[in-house]
Amino acid sequence: MHPVHVACISALLLLGCNYGERSSGEFSSAELDVIRGSGLLDSGEVIIQLHSNAGTWHPVLQAGNFFTDRRIARYWLDHEAPERTSTKSAWLVDVDTLIPFFNNPWPASSYIEVRTGPRTWFNLYVNGEGSDARTISFYSDLLQHWRTARTKQAQNVGVFHQ
Repeated sequence: MHPVHVACISALLLLGCNYGERSSGEFSSAELDVIRGSGLLDSGEVIIQLHSNAGTWHPVLQAGNFFTDRRIARYWLDHEAPERTSTKSAWLVDVDTLIPFFNNPWPASSYIEVRTGPRTWFNLYVNGEGSDARTISFYSDLLQHWRTARTKQAQNVGVFHQ
């Protein structure tokens, strides 16, 4: 095979890989250390799904949008300009509403607005189009975990009020 063909095929394979999407158990210790160091992951907390929109070779080390068994969070870590670093999170039980904004025109990403009150919210960016299976899976799994957390909270409150 000609070297140019090998280079083109290799480039296509690399571009086809999405280094920014991860599920539970697919994180390196360095990646988990960065997320924990940002204050967004406690000991014993498990990341269910994470999407990164960093566009670098190690996207999880720079940016991520994820949910765990306890919270929803997003982060942007700018190592060259720390003043631009940003983190936002909310406990699942504190979230009032999840509003999907999918199929946005290019160059905007699909996102989920996470509302914790009438004037407090942040956006969780999800790679892909709104009809993309990964985007739908992320949103569906997030909804399921959010509803479960709120149901458990309501049951616990009910126990104390009896």
